[in-house]
Amino acid sequence: MIFRKKYTIESKLENPDRIEFRFSRNETKNKNQTYHQSICITFIISDKADNIYDNYYNNISNTEIKIDKEVYYSVHRKEDNNLNALYKKVEVKDKVYNIMISPYYGEDWQYETIDEIVLEYRELGIADFIENIIDTLSVNNKY
Repeated sequence: MIFRKKYTIESKLENPDRIEFRFSRNETKNKNQTYHQSICITFIISDKADNIYDNYYNNISNTEIKIDKEVYYSVHRKEDNNLNALYKKVEVKDKVYNIMISPYYGEDWQYETIDEIVLEYRELGIADFIENIIDTLSVNNKY
């Protein structure tokens, strides 16, 4: 599925407690080299989240990041404290989901500033995308 012309969305269900969407694009870094960059939106059922965050080696901070109407918290890598994700909780029917917006796990890059995350968030239309997923979950109560 092409999303806003230069992004594709891949979804994969790794386990029943997690749903992941990957927005990816190829960008030309210079005339001879193209590199792959992607952003990942992960919905994790709340009681499973702590173990998954430990696996990512991330620390969730209390620092609020406001993007338009939404409030997120910054997530930093444990080993170097670099910013690499946004995080918030959302209630859908009888479940609480942790939403994490991050570079795709395993990619060689991370965000260096909050402005980079905000730019991607707005450029991709992530707020609308997340709202549509939440609406789907609230109707179907499943992925």
